[in-house]
Amino acid sequence: MGIANSGRYSNPDLDAKLAVAKRTLDDAKREKMLSELSEIVFNDVALIPMHHEVLVVAARKDLQFTTRADQYTLAMNAKIV
Repeated sequence: MGIANSGRYSNPDLDAKLAVAKRTLDDAKREKMLSELSEIVFNDVALIPMHHEVLVVAARKDLQFTTRADQYTLAMNAKIV
């Protein structure tokens, strides 16, 4: 489903349930639905992880740094406190 589906994973039942979850405004209900969908994808073995990023960060008491999800380390994200 979608442009990022380079593995061509297909599960029409999952697609239908995802469409419902995307229209669900209640956060708790949507979270439960998405959790169930994740379980379906996991059990279908739709993805086999081939790489795992490890983020290594050092710390000092006088340095404040916010890590980024994209693994980039930018000087502008650090400051002396």
